[in-house]
Formats: sequence, C-alpha cells, structure tokens
Amino acid sequence: YIRFRLTGWKEGKARFDEIQFKKEDEMVSLETRIWLLDNSYLTMTFDAEKNSFTVMDKRTKKERTALLSAAEFLVTKVTKDVLQLRIELVNPETMDNFTTITTLAPEAPEIVFSIDEATDRKFSGLKFPPVFEITERDLIVLPLAEGFLFDRQTVINRAPSSLRYKGGWPLAFVGATDGETGWMEIVETPIDFELLKDITGGNISFKNHWLAEKGNFGYKRQIRYVFLDQGGFVAMAKRYRQYAKDKGFLKTLIEKDSFRKNNLSKLVGAVNVWFWGKNKDNFAKELKASGINKTIFSSADWSVAMINNLGYLTSIYDIYQDVWPPIYHEVTKRHDGWPEDLVLDSKEDWVRGWTIKKYLKEYPGGVICSIRGLERAKKNIPQDLKKNPYTARFIDTTTSTPWRECYNPKHPTNRGEDMEHKMRLLDFVSGELGLVTGSEDGVDAAVPFVDYFEGMMSPGIGRLPDSGRDVGAVKYIPPTDDFLKYQVGIEYRIPLWGLVFHDCVVSTWYWGDSSNRIPEAWWRRDLLNILYGNMPLWAIRDWDHWRRYKERFIESYNNVCPVFEKVGFLEMLGHGFITEDRRVQETRFEGDIRIFVNFSEFLPFELKELNYPIPAKGFVVFEKGNIWKEGISS
Repeated sequence: YIRFRLTGWKEGKARFDEIQFKKEDEMVSLETRIWLLDNSYLTMTFDAEKNSFTVMDKRTKKERTALLSAAEFLVTKVTKDVLQLRIELVNPETMDNFTTITTLAPEAPEIVFSIDEATDRKFSGLKFPPVFEITERDLIVLPLAEGFLFDRQTVINRAPSSLRYKGGWPLAFVGATDGETGWMEIVETPIDFELLKDITGGNISFKNHWLAEKGNFGYKRQIRYVFLDQGGFVAMAKRYRQYAKDKGFLKTLIEKDSFRKNNLSKLVGAVNVWFWGKNKDNFAKELKASGINKTIFSSADWSVAMINNLGYLTSIYDIYQDVWPPIYHEVTKRHDGWPEDLVLDSKEDWVRGWTIKKYLKEYPGGVICSIRGLERAKKNIPQDLKKNPYTARFIDTTTSTPWRECYNPKHPTNRGEDMEHKMRLLDFVSGELGLVTGSEDGVDAAVPFVDYFEGMMSPGIGRLPDSGRDVGAVKYIPPTDDFLKYQVGIEYRIPLWGLVFHDCVVSTWYWGDSSNRIPEAWWRRDLLNILYGNMPLWAIRDWDHWRRYKERFIESYNNVCPVFEKVGFLEMLGHGFITEDRRVQETRFEGDIRIFVNFSEFLPFELKELNYPIPAKGFVVFEKGNIWKEGISS
C-alpha cells in the first residue's frame, strides 16, 4: 500500500485533486554512486546506493562494512574534499536533514565521523554513524568496569541493552577482534550518547544513538574508528590510553602525589579496610601488630590522629547526591537540601535516587543537583577536617551515577555541566584539600582527580544480589552462577581499565562485594588482584569476624599487597592468555616485570619459557627474568 503524508512548517492550506503516483527507479538521484577515500593504511568506500561504508585494511587485506539503515536515512548529496566526504542525509519519516562529515586520517588507520549542526537546533536524537560489522570469528571487547572479552552469544544474552558513559562503562569505546585484527570505535563526545545493543534476527551489533542536550543539538558530535592489524584488545586499550592523554585524562599517581601531601605511597601497597565493629582504634592497632603495615582505614570515624600515627591512611564515607524527606528521619539523617536542591526532570518531577529498604518498607530518596552538592562539600568537609585530621576521603556515587539534566530553575544543568560540577567536587577534595580521594565504580574523566575507585573490579553483571545493602553485616550469600562466571571467573575478564590507567589510579572491589565476602572464592579474588596489580578490599563485620578469618586475612595481605606495592605506580604494558582455557594468564609491567597466575584449582602448569612450574592456585612474579615473588592462594 501507499501511505501519503504531508509535512511542513507553520500554518497553511493545501488542496489536492486528481493525484497520480508514478513509481520511479530511484528515490534520490545522485550522479556518482561510489566514493573513495584512501591513505597508506585504508581504503574506505561509500556506496550511496547501498548506504554502506566499506573499509579495506591494506595491511591485512580484510574488509569491514557498516550499513546505514534505509528506513532511517536517505542520501541526498555527497561531496568530496581530498580525505573527506560530506554526506547529506534526510530521515524519510521525520524529514529531518543532517550533514555529516567523514574524514580519513592522513597518516593513521582511522576514520572520524562527525555531525555539527546549529547549537540551538531542536533535536530528538540520531542514530549515526553505523557500527561496523561483527563477524562470526570476532570476540567483542567491552569495557564494562575493568573489562570483558565476550563471544557473540554472551553479548546477546548478558550484555546490557544500552550503555551510557559513566561508572559501569568507564571507557567510552567498544571493539571487535579476531584476537589480532579488528576495529574499535571511540566515542569522543560521549556525554549525550548511548550505545544500544542490536540483536535483530539473532545477530549481534550495536547502534550509536546521539541524545539531545535539553532538547537541542547542542554541540559537535564525533566518533573515531580505529582499525587494527595486530594486538587485539591490548592494542585497543593502548590506543585509548593515547586518546585519554590527548584529552588530559592521563595523570599518573606519581604526578598527583605532591598534590596529595605525598601520601600516595601509603595507598600503593595497602589493603582497603572497612570495619564496622567497636573500638576501631584498638582494631587498627591489631592490624598493625598482625603485620598489616599499609592500610587505608576507610571507616576511621574516631581516633583519627592515633590511626594516622600508625602510618595508615584515614578515610571516611561521604556523599553529595542522595537525600530523603524529613519524614523518613527514623531511617536516615540525610535531609539537607530537601526539597530545594533536588534535581528536577523535564516534567518538573523530582528524580528518584537510592531507595532505603528497612522494616519491610521502602523509602525512596531524591538526587541532589551537582551544583548544590559542590557548594555543600566546600562548606562541610573543611569543617570536618578541623575536628578530624583525615588524610583520605571516599565520595560515594559521584563517578558511578549517570550525568543528569536538571530542570530546577534554581540550579539548571545539562549533562555536560553536571559532569563538570562533579569533577570540580572531586578536584576540591583531592586538589585543594590534598586528600587521597576515592569514589565509586569510576570513569576516565575523573582520573586526574581520583586516586582509587571502589567497584572497578566488581562488574555489575557479576555482583551478588543486593550487594549494596546492609554492607556492614557482611552476610554470606551463596554465590550465583553470574557471580562465579563474571565476577571471579576467568573466561571473560580482561584488564582493559588497567591497560589504560594502571599507573594513574588504584582499582579495587565494591564494599558489598569485598575480597572476603564469599570465603570459598577469596583465593580467586586474590589471584585477580595479583595478576592486575590491584588493591584488595576487606569488609569486616566485627572482632569475631576478624578472629575467625585472621590467618586468611594475613595470608591475603602477604600474597597480594607486596605485588601491588611493586607495580602500583607502573604502567601495565600487556596481558595474555597462556593456555587456551585461559586458566593461566600473564600481565606485563614497566621495568620488565611479568606476573603469571594459575587459576586452576588442581592442576599445576609448567611454564616452559622460564622453566618454572606454577602450582594450582599459584602465582609467580619475575623481574628481569629472575623470580621476585611466588606463592599459593589457599
């Protein structure tokens, strides 16, 4: 059938009589169908008839294709200028017109897609550019938390339906690789953007979806495609590291140390301890007497000076996002800013945040606007420091939560402004106050201002049910299949974040997903920390909890923390699977340091290259070919 539709602007009148429809071979007439861009690495072909981009990598002779949806776009005009195509598109459903620029880098295997429209142009969204194909031989590189290397079916079954740049998706890229060659796309303007999973027809692909900035186009949108001839996911991470450096995100721990009162040497090599029992000052002394020489004592809410004198970092929990109405005073004391500081959505309704569950009831909270959160932090933290000489501070949610639009007329923000104010909050704590600063989950834009991220090692798809609730109880929960597969499993995890930022920020587990939360999986977490050179996190309910597992805590510290201290300031250079089943893995760091871990519960592995037998559940660290440390995680 034919559906007739009339579109236009403003008021008007129209009369039609004796209309005839005649089928034409082509909806849009273009003189040239095939357009080429070429450099010494790539040949890119745009077929205006098929709505397709095809890239041939001259180094590998492999082709990759991306298809524009004919239902969403018609090509109306194409012009070429050396290494650039200007492609004009129209959406046949809405009749919206867009001008896109496709640029082939002069001396790199990279293509940049950009769209730049009037800032105040009304805008409802756009799915462009198309994502290049994922072949059956490809594995999919997804930087969810620390990172994953998924097969196609696992992405279909378990990857989120959409991704927003924030904690959880901390590096704004995705990629596909056959192990060596492949492609990655870097979203260079990720604030108003989401990556959509597309499983049409049982296949897997993605769609790039630009979002409006408060109803307008707002600013230039840009995505960069990088084509790889070797190196797989490690090469992707290293290309992203260069991108992060160009953006100003790459600030190493060594570079930050002088701005943290030279306290970062107390962080590197430490264990992060949350203790909810009584007599915390005596417990800190107990840790020291047990040989736990480096600790960030995250719940130091009294005897702060004494704990400082032990040589530990002293930290306290803080938050500038969640708030509840005063009627909920029986479950929380966080009421400052209700309701005047709340984020309002476009319908002027207050945005829901964390819901407290207690007494078989739910108590929904709101979200404080980041403008007001920054103001409150500048008032509250200096006052607290006058009474308690903390050397560190944990700011919850700031790098885990989405960037939000606020329509409250008292403090409006778009998503970009929201992120900016949150980064200013973190910079105030770490830069102006000089505190070793932590936040939740993590995101690359926060790296210059944050020194450790709790939750980077704990991807959301593998966390235990309700792991964020009643964390001080440290209750045992039977491990779920997802926990065993994605949290402490070895089949999918890869250290993408570490390959980009290991020498810039410390990563650890979520406080409700601590190293010791599931005792029978503790050894796996320790080996992952050793392999990645990361910090363990202990959640200790009380003195009885400590005494029950004291020997295991000490063993964990002695196995993990010396390795963390050895490599904590160093760039991670590489990662590899030594065995096909991925049970034996290697990481490489600056200074010719190589770490090997055997995740097998029962089988040793003969490392023939270095003539070393790695026992089951064992590890070995080589420095310049010599054994530096070895052990077994029981």
